[in-house]
Amino acid sequence: MGRQGSVFALITASNMLVMCVVLLAGGWLADAVLEPALRPGGALSATVGAWFGTGPGRGIGFLFFLSGAVGLVLTVLALVHRRLRRLEALVPDGGE
Repeated sequence: MGRQGSVFALITASNMLVMCVVLLAGGWLADAVLEPALRPGGALSATVGAWFGTGPGRGIGFLFFLSGAVGLVLTVLALVHRRLRRLEALVPDGGE
């Protein structure tokens, strides 16, 4: 119980670090990789471009779609994980 504040501080610092990395990598990924690939005649214009279209702004749109799809997959995986679903019952309360 005495280390709860330290654990929460570590978790918060880790989340902020990951957010910074994701923001930096996401901007580069959208501008340098996905945007040119989803231009007319780009590497993904025939496959992904058929679904999302080609042209300006399609790279960041596809990145948003990928982010949502990854979040959905992780949520479904967490839901089907039996021990994670029963976490409330498995972990005892600290006040008892």
